Amino acid sequence: MVARIIDFSKRRPVIAALAFLGVCAAVWLSVSEAYTWVVWNRLIAETQTICDAPRSGRDIDATWSFPFKDTTCTVEVTIDAGELELASRIDAGRAFRTPIYPRARHLPHFVSSQAESRFIRDLADEFRRIAEEMSLDEDEHLELIVCAVQAIPYGETEGDVLLPIEVVANGRGMCSEKSVLLAALLVREGYGTAMWALPTQKHVAVGVRSDWVRFDDSEYAYIETTRPAFIGHVSSEMKARGPIARHPVLMRVSEGKVYTAGEQIDYILERLTRRPSLGDRGRRAFPQYRTYDAYYSLKAVENDVTLELARFAMQNTHDRARVYRTLVSSDALSIAY
Repeated sequence: MVARIIDFSKRRPVIAALAFLGVCAAVWLSVSEAYTWVVWNRLIAETQTICDAPRSGRDIDATWSFPFKDTTCTVEVTIDAGELELASRIDAGRAFRTPIYPRARHLPHFVSSQAESRFIRDLADEFRRIAEEMSLDEDEHLELIVCAVQAIPYGETEGDVLLPIEVVANGRGMCSEKSVLLAALLVREGYGTAMWALPTQKHVAVGVRSDWVRFDDSEYAYIETTRPAFIGHVSSEMKARGPIARHPVLMRVSEGKVYTAGEQIDYILERLTRRPSLGDRGRRAFPQYRTYDAYYSLKAVENDVTLELARFAMQNTHDRARVYRTLVSSDALSIAY
C-alpha cells in the first residue's frame, strides 16, 4: 500500500500534494472541533456547579441606574458571594479563544445554560418587577433590558473573560461579556434570541427576532451592547463588506417572541440619515451669486431642524416611542408648511 502511494506520488506529484494538503486540513479541522467541544462542554459543566452549590448566605448588593422612557430606572439585585467566588475561579477566556466557526456551534448552548442560572433568574425577576410597575408591553420590556445592559460601562478586563454574574458585580464588561449577559436575559424572558460574531471588527453583538430592521438578511434585529443605541441600529463600521471583510456569523440561541416595534425603528433610522437638499434653485442662488434669498433661508432652517432632530433621537435611544412621535410630528408640520 505504501509502495503504491509512493509510486503514485512520483507519477502525479501535484495531485498527491493536493491530496496530502486535503488530508492535513481534514485532520486539523477534526482536532480543532474536538478541542472546541471539550473546552466548551467543560465550561458549561463548571458553570453548572455554581447553581448546584448551596447558597453561602453572604450577600452582595449590586445596583445601577439608567434612563428609560421619561424616568430613571434602578436595578437592584442581590448576588451570593459564594457564587461570585466560584465564578471568579472559572477560566471562561479559554472557550472564547477557540476558533470562531466551531465556537459558533457551542456558544448558544453556553448562553442557554446561563439563562437557567440562579443569578440570571433573579436579575430577570427584577426587570419583570420594573416592567410591571411601569405597565410595559413586551416590546418595551425588551427595550428596558437592552437599555439596562447598555448602561453597564464598557471596560476591558485584565486577563479572563467575565461571566454574567461578574459583569454585574464588577460594573463593567466587554462586548462578548455584555452580549452573553443580554442574550441570557432575553432567552430567560422568552424572546427569539441569537448572537452575532463579526470577525473583521472583532466584535460580538446580540440579535432578537424582529418584524423589521433585520440585519444581514436574517430574521434578527441587531442589538449593540457596548453603548446606548436603538434596537436594530447598526453603525457603519459594523456593516463593512469587501474582499478583506469576513461575513458576520449568526449563532441562533432560541426561538421565541418577536420584537414588533421594528417599523418605528426603521422610520427613526431613515429619518436620521435624511439630509435636506438645496435643489437646483438653491445651488444657483448660493454660493455662486452670493444671494441669500428666502428659498435658501428655508432650506437652511430645514437643515438645522434635521440636525437637531437627529441629535435629539441619539440622545433619547432609551425612549423609542417618544422619538418616533416627535419625528412623525415634525414631518407632519413640514408637510403642512
